[in-house]
Amino acid sequence: MSDQIPTRRRFAFSLRTLFVALICVGGALVVLLPMANIMDYARHQRAGSQLISSLEARRPTSASPDEWEVASFWMGIAYANICFSPDHVEKSELKRFNDDLAAKLQGNVDLEMVSWIWRRLAATGPHGAQYVAKFESIYRRELADARIRAVPAQSP
Repeated sequence: MSDQIPTRRRFAFSLRTLFVALICVGGALVVLLPMANIMDYARHQRAGSQLISSLEARRPTSASPDEWEVASFWMGIAYANICFSPDHVEKSELKRFNDDLAAKLQGNVDLEMVSWIWRRLAATGPHGAQYVAKFESIYRRELADARIRAVPAQSP
């Protein structure tokens, strides 16, 4: 008889173990669920970044190498800064942007498409609109400078 654990004590141990296990599982869920959302956002963010990066190798004949370098550089920077986190652009909107861009990339790529990307990034939400309002004019100035550099100097 002395070797047996009383039923009441075994039951108390089981409740305590169950309580600790529930706290651990709950704590894990509190940590893992947000991490899963962050990882899913990062997956969509990388997909969009790859789409934007694909522009670099698709220079249209209507754009000089300098112009296209400016355009593809700014698209990468703008996308990275606008679609930085779910606090900047919601995941559902990021998915829509990626889908719209993937569809647009099925057609011809040119500087007009870059203008479309600026407008589409502005439509991702308030952060996108603010960013585009602040930086698109700088892009346009750099693009104009690249266009001037692309024109061969004429001798007098």
